[in-house]
Amino acid sequence: MGPNWLELPIDITRNILQRLDIINIVTSICLVCPLWWNICKDPSMWRTIHMSNNESSRYSDEDLVNICRYAAERSCGQLEDIEIVSFCTDNLLQYIASWNDDAFVIAKTMPELRHLSMIDNRLTNVGLEAILDGCPLLESLDLQNCFLLDLRGSLGKRCCDQIKDFVLPPDDENLDIDSEDENQFAMMLSNLHV
Repeated sequence: MGPNWLELPIDITRNILQRLDIINIVTSICLVCPLWWNICKDPSMWRTIHMSNNESSRYSDEDLVNICRYAAERSCGQLEDIEIVSFCTDNLLQYIASWNDDAFVIAKTMPELRHLSMIDNRLTNVGLEAILDGCPLLESLDLQNCFLLDLRGSLGKRCCDQIKDFVLPPDDENLDIDSEDENQFAMMLSNLHV
């Protein structure tokens, strides 16, 4: 007979559960037993949310949006790292940002966010500006294949000034910056992972 998982110390069980996929935690892991349910209610379990709708996913975009909303709610404002691939919309970002105060102010729900990947999503300039305003600690931002963004001008410059590790959508590799710092901005762009 194998070991009894319920006899593990709670800290070890929490550590193991945190390493599992968010989708699995929401859809099945938290339902295994009362102990795991209580551990999954702890906001520290939800500091990192990495989700993707890949070709092998059995969930629709709508299902993934609902799972992501649930995970963001469970974080109770402690979210530090979020990656949403192929199903994110401005509405989802607005929901994540506003489930506390009904306002599109990410700073109130994710002020500690440091890493964000928005690969292949329908993020617009409005959503991006809200992220930059609300996440002063943001260090890395990946916007690959976010084709609705227009990062020419001041928004692109702001991203490069504010974010240490900034990955641009392919079409924005040659941004037009209307400023005196054009040479400095070009040097920043050359250091990016495009």
